[in-house]
Amino acid sequence: MAVAVTRADDGMDLFREQTFEAETVDGLPAQAELEAAMRALGTSLEALRKAPVTEPFDGPAILSGRASAVFFHEVLGHRLEGQRQRGDEEGQTFTKDVGKPVLPTFLSVADDPTLTKFDGTWLSGSYSYDDEARRRAASI
Repeated sequence: MAVAVTRADDGMDLFREQTFEAETVDGLPAQAELEAAMRALGTSLEALRKAPVTEPFDGPAILSGRASAVFFHEVLGHRLEGQRQRGDEEGQTFTKDVGKPVLPTFLSVADDPTLTKFDGTWLSGSYSYDDEARRRAASI
C-alpha cells in the first residue's frame, strides 16, 4: 500500500492511496508499473489539492468502476454489518431485517468467504474457517 498526503491551501488534509495485493510476491506488478502508479498517485493528489471545494449535492449520480464499488460498500455493506456494530448510534439499518429482502429484485449480492479468486483475480481476506473454528461451506 502506498499513501500520499498533502494539505490544501485552506488547511484541509488530503490523501490518496494505492493498494497492490497478491497471493505471492510474483503476483505483484512489475517495478515500472509500480513507479507509474506512484507518479499517477502524486499527480492525482496534486490535482485534488488545487481543485475547488465542492458543495454537498443531493440528487442523481452516475458512478462507475471503483467509485461504484466503494459507494455500494459504504452505503450497503456497512449497513449489512449492523448486528456487529457495538453502539446504538452506529448504522444498524438492517439489524432487525435478517432474512428480509433489502435490494430491488434486479440486484443481488452474494457473500462467499471461502472464495479465493474471482474472474482470475486473487481475493484478499478469504477463509475456510469461521471465528468459532467451524469449517465454512461454500454453498452461498
